[in-house]
Amino acid sequence: MRSGNSVARLTLLALAVCATNKAQFFRKNYALVIAVDRYRDSSWAQLSSAQKGAEAVARFLSAHGYEVASLYNDRATKTGILAGLDRLARLSGPDDRALVYFAGHGYTVSLPAADEGFLVPFNGTTSERTLVSMRELGQRSARIRARHQLYLVDSCYSGLAWTGGVKANHLDPTHIQMLAAGKARQVITAGRKDQRVTDTGPDGYSLFTGALLRGLAGRADLNKDGYITVSELGAYLDTCGSNRFQNPTIGSLRGQTNGEFFFEIGKSIEGSSPGADCGFERSRSAAQQYTACDLNHNGLLDSIDMDEMIGEALGTLPCKDSLTGTGTCTVVDVQRVINAVLTGTCRVGP
Repeated sequence: MRSGNSVARLTLLALAVCATNKAQFFRKNYALVIAVDRYRDSSWAQLSSAQKGAEAVARFLSAHGYEVASLYNDRATKTGILAGLDRLARLSGPDDRALVYFAGHGYTVSLPAADEGFLVPFNGTTSERTLVSMRELGQRSARIRARHQLYLVDSCYSGLAWTGGVKANHLDPTHIQMLAAGKARQVITAGRKDQRVTDTGPDGYSLFTGALLRGLAGRADLNKDGYITVSELGAYLDTCGSNRFQNPTIGSLRGQTNGEFFFEIGKSIEGSSPGADCGFERSRSAAQQYTACDLNHNGLLDSIDMDEMIGEALGTLPCKDSLTGTGTCTVVDVQRVINAVLTGTCRVGP
């Protein structure tokens, strides 16, 4: 009788191990999280949400089994960033995956043959040699042996020079095992080279990172299978991380094959309206009275709204937001947005 129970227990244990191994797509998960709010060189505007967003991303990754290294502000020098990428190359193997998140300024130089993109480190200046070029990032990526790699770039003017592209399709959940087996070298940026990425948004995050966090909380799991693929995340960010200033973009680095990076979030997930619910209800509830002056629809009255109205009044942007009801954007509209930003109110009409 005891012998029979032992066999039964061993059989159940073997089945459990097999089931666990089947779901264990990667040996280890590594992440490098980088953020710069305060730049040493005054050529770059100081930001307000980069580190806060990066810390939230790092917490999410740690909770989902990633070994996270972080570089914030004065630690995010060019030398520090490249050393962090080299560390990923030393640690990771072909059965691992690696994620790199960057929040800060981006910079693009237009050249006759092709544009060249850069990430701006803490000690970056307007000299290109002080910046982290996409060429350098691509070289480091090629040294990282992790089967899956994902680069999330939340930066102003972050239209960077990636090769290829990935179409944001809704994927069948049966594809997960196949996606895990292939190589993934994927990138999502907050905006294109000619766009100004919004630094402020609901909950004190940037628009992109705020949407990213809500998406990873479950809202981006469009087919509700417990996995969020880059395709699903890209489709969600295209809806919830876009405004007139920015449109998130998906691309790929050299080495991309038929794999696709994904996050395992499980079945118990946030959100009840797949693909449509951006999760602004709680964040925007206190700002509903300001809707008419919230020109970029990020739930806040801030300097971005002021810049938008000034552009409309000057004629450099189409007039869409006449607050006087005249159909013409004037200095009166500008003054009302300025007053709304300073006092937290928004009066509409003559």
